[in-house]
Amino acid sequence: MTDSGLLIIGDVVTDVVALHGSPVRSGTDTAADIMLRPGGSGANTAAWAACLGAEVHLLARLGYDSSEWHTTELVKTGVHPHMVVDPRPPHGRRDRDGGPQR
Repeated sequence: MTDSGLLIIGDVVTDVVALHGSPVRSGTDTAADIMLRPGGSGANTAAWAACLGAEVHLLARLGYDSSEWHTTELVKTGVHPHMVVDPRPPHGRRDRDGGPQR
């Protein structure tokens, strides 16, 4: 690691992306192609910085269900991941104050 590297501490999540072939209409089920993509503001920032030539290290916590996939995708973009894998079951719920519910 050089003295000019960038350390990002942030989130790594799976984004669900819906691509609609027609306008979304209220009260209906609009057909869409649904895709899962690696994401999260910390991971996205790290990946873009690495693509622009920076030496980037990302410190994050991952769910065990997708940790290998996210780590592999980050390495492909040139990010040096430093991950802690959470062994608890994954979920997307938040408690009343906006923090993760455990």
